[in-house]
Amino acid sequence: MVMYKKSVVFATVSLLATTSAARKKSKKSKKDPTDTCRLIQPEPWDDVGVKVTPVGSVPVVNTDPGSYNMVPVENFEKLYVVDQKEGIIYCFDEIDGVDVVFDATVMEGELELEIAYPEPIWNGGDQRISALFPGKTSDEVVIVFQTSVIPDALLASGFDTSTRIAKNTNANLNVPDDPEYHIGGPTTGSVYKTFYKFQVDEAGMFVDGQPFFAYERAQNTFGHDGAAGFTSPGGKILVPVGDCFPFGTNGRPASQDLDEHCGKILLIDPEDGSFEIAASGVRNSQQIANYKDGLLYIIDIGGITAEEVNVVSLEALLDTTEVENFGWGMRETEDFGREGTFKVEPGQPLVFASPNCVGEQTEAESEGFIKPWMQYGRGPDLPLFGITSAVVSRLSFDKIKVATTEFNTGKLIVAKKEYKEGKVLESFDVPIYDENMMLLENGFNNLTEFGDRNDPRLFTYPDGTAGVFLERTGSFFRLNEIE
Repeated sequence: MVMYKKSVVFATVSLLATTSAARKKSKKSKKDPTDTCRLIQPEPWDDVGVKVTPVGSVPVVNTDPGSYNMVPVENFEKLYVVDQKEGIIYCFDEIDGVDVVFDATVMEGELELEIAYPEPIWNGGDQRISALFPGKTSDEVVIVFQTSVIPDALLASGFDTSTRIAKNTNANLNVPDDPEYHIGGPTTGSVYKTFYKFQVDEAGMFVDGQPFFAYERAQNTFGHDGAAGFTSPGGKILVPVGDCFPFGTNGRPASQDLDEHCGKILLIDPEDGSFEIAASGVRNSQQIANYKDGLLYIIDIGGITAEEVNVVSLEALLDTTEVENFGWGMRETEDFGREGTFKVEPGQPLVFASPNCVGEQTEAESEGFIKPWMQYGRGPDLPLFGITSAVVSRLSFDKIKVATTEFNTGKLIVAKKEYKEGKVLESFDVPIYDENMMLLENGFNNLTEFGDRNDPRLFTYPDGTAGVFLERTGSFFRLNEIE
């Protein structure tokens, strides 16, 4: 029997304002017992700032609003950038410049990368490559493709998403049959995340790919399918699967059901394609990276109440006899899910102002679930946003212990204190300056000619310094704390 356990975790939460009568406006981040769902927007912190210095860029194909999908990749000795939509992987070096090390067109003979969806198509799910992360050795990488077919070589090995069962639960790798999981699905077939191991040749190119794993992902372009991965020292990989729902719900029972793969972090063995459930209650994770002292931080984009960056020990995730629980989704006996320290209703698919917050968790209701380290929300005057990434760098920051950003406003939201288990901290909005020390009134959004949403993603450079990458323009910068 798999048991849940309390673990060391770091979480950042972003609360969205809704029209729910249960949510009352408050400019204070202190808990008010009369508030059912308080707003806890970041407080200004003007004692420090962050300077942004240009470093370089990679080519971009799409710059129109909502037309792009790009991501920098951490945990390598080199800086890689993936154009997820176009299926191109770049390697950047500050001296040697940019090289294309992989183009997904070479896979067109064995994978169907062009997937037909009904309108409207939400660009976030329209990808050829979903993720890149290290392999077991320095000359190996793992690439995750988004396809409508499982490759023949994998099928020939006996791999089947409906019969491949987790080693520690009864979960298979298919999306539930409930109609809500298939809203806006492809006109034919299914959509799979398909995993390949590639060798890195002497020229740095990724070659000789071999498939070893696949699972059914969210069946629509506006669903939560995750796009991250982390390779453990022993070679097994941690891969978060989104809740497989479109936006608007609280993850429903499947995200808490250990016999479903949706809403979980999988622990996959590339040697034989076996897998286990390492964690449950995950919505839509986009980043896994080293924090410190054996801890990982894990980004998880939330609903309209809570966006999370979790920190959990690698050891805890590798010990699958007990399953970590990040809270997203509903337990069988409850009619609410969890986001941060709050409770949210079941909600409705494809409704932006859903699922609404219905109150804060009591101590009994939070027992056995991971408690956020830092949580922050928006005020009533801020537009839609969602956390994209976080970075911890002792080379770039001193007073700033962790920095986060989100896709729309360009703000940099930080914590002043180190993680302490069970302690929920306040968050702070710090000013951002360009290399000439000019204040960027709109944060990272002022770094390009567009002046609006650039989808910034924070990351750690191979040398340990902090950086930000702008998806819209393919440009990246180095960050340094200033006073």
